[in-house]
Amino acid sequence: MNLRATDLQRQLRIDTLPQWCDGVEEVLSCKGDKGRVRSVFGEQPVHREMIGAGVRFSLPLSGHALQWALTADAARPGTVLVHSTTNRRKHDAAWIATLERSASRRRVRAEFQRFRLSPESSA
Repeated sequence: MNLRATDLQRQLRIDTLPQWCDGVEEVLSCKGDKGRVRSVFGEQPVHREMIGAGVRFSLPLSGHALQWALTADAARPGTVLVHSTTNRRKHDAAWIATLERSASRRRVRAEFQRFRLSPESSA
């Protein structure tokens, strides 16, 4: 499999977030790279930004300033790296568990393996 940043950028959009991210339950609205979602963290705005090796999402009004990026791993072709940051030094165990479930690396990898078998599935 030769997963490229452009594959991630084409497939990972706000309107498709529930397909790729277990933590996003529903897209309430979407206009380009800005929208509103219902997630495990509640209802809030979400922003999408193209970055060099993939795509970054953020919840700009989140109390934790949560953002996450999915990038193609140049060192291991076909692998998706999930990066996540917040503005806190420490989090309680329940919040960390919720975050880990919402950024399921296995689901992203499995979905992209399925996608690569059917590249015409892009929007």
